[in-house]
Amino acid sequence: MAEKEIDLIELWDIIKKNLIKIIFIGILFAIASFAISKFVISPKYQSSVSLIVNKEEDKSNNNGIQLNDVQLNQKLVGTYTEIIKTRGIAEIVIKNLGLDISYEDFISMISVISKNDTEIFEVSVKDTIPERAADIANETSKVFKDSIIKIMKVDNVQILDKAIVPKKPFSPNIIRNTAIGLLFGMILSTFTSIIKYLTDTRIKSSEDITNEFGLPVIGIIPDKKL
Repeated sequence: MAEKEIDLIELWDIIKKNLIKIIFIGILFAIASFAISKFVISPKYQSSVSLIVNKEEDKSNNNGIQLNDVQLNQKLVGTYTEIIKTRGIAEIVIKNLGLDISYEDFISMISVISKNDTEIFEVSVKDTIPERAADIANETSKVFKDSIIKIMKVDNVQILDKAIVPKKPFSPNIIRNTAIGLLFGMILSTFTSIIKYLTDTRIKSSEDITNEFGLPVIGIIPDKKL
């Protein structure tokens, strides 16, 4: 039997015939995504501290900030973002706050983002407890600032904005996840309907006989049930 071909008009007819089922399955997936996001996935909160790398104050130099100083500080940002995530910094923060977490847990919670072509970088902490997220972010920045003096022998890090307790969770995004669930369910249902149609080899009309076998239809036996 020849492979069944399908054109855009026929494709649209399949979608229209199965539209109610497609919408229904999409709604089911949306409800499932909403329920999982709302009641299964633990909400995470994000709190951040902004820091800046600047030149140590030199009272003998009254020429202001030089371009070379800015470029040097921008390069230091990359080094400092790695120092923040070291075990030494993490262990001090964990001890100071009395946290019952491992170094690996700490690293998974914290992220350091440098602002493009600037001397500013941001320390962000994601946690299921909003107060703890802010505490870890603030303590990490404080410990890091103090440690840099010992490690690099310079005092060139300043805290611009301290972390505050977030009021709303950072994730999951319930609205986005629900919309994705709806869209995925409808696409999956549409794809399934098309595959089912293409793999259905039953003869449903006289046109099917002509299309499949190239034979003319001589007569039609009426259905006795009619």
